[in-house]
Amino acid sequence: MRRNKFFIFFLFTVSTFSVNVYSQALQTIKFKKSYQLIYFFQKGVKSDTIVKAQSDVFYLIVPDSLKPYIFIIVDNAQLLPMQNDSLVRINYLPGFNYESLFIKADNTTKKPSLKPPSQLQTLVNGTSALAKNQIRIKIVNKQEDEQVLENVFYYRN
Repeated sequence: MRRNKFFIFFLFTVSTFSVNVYSQALQTIKFKKSYQLIYFFQKGVKSDTIVKAQSDVFYLIVPDSLKPYIFIIVDNAQLLPMQNDSLVRINYLPGFNYESLFIKADNTTKKPSLKPPSQLQTLVNGTSALAKNQIRIKIVNKQEDEQVLENVFYYRN
């Protein structure tokens, strides 16, 4: 009996000592909310391949403060806005280069306090020199004169 008490006491002492020696202080991670971030990513399973009607929908989230300064250049495809204002569909059109930008829509409401929303407009910008099975998407901030993002995807029917 005395041996069991000693063994239990020993285990308790060792476990208490080891917890105190190897424990670390908890760190708090804080995220700063930024209104300068642009999000562009594939809906569903992320991959480098775009398949029509399976993986051709993307999230495009641009803050209102950046919409006048952002334009998107797409080779071999065009961006088509969907019902949800943060979703766009990639429409594969090989051989063409398209430019998409946010243009203020007409304000049809009678309330002067509401700002007119911006709509994504896509225009033909010329021909593409990229391989036919590739789609390149570049997002450029013309205010800062910098390229924000460039992704190359492979298209498969």
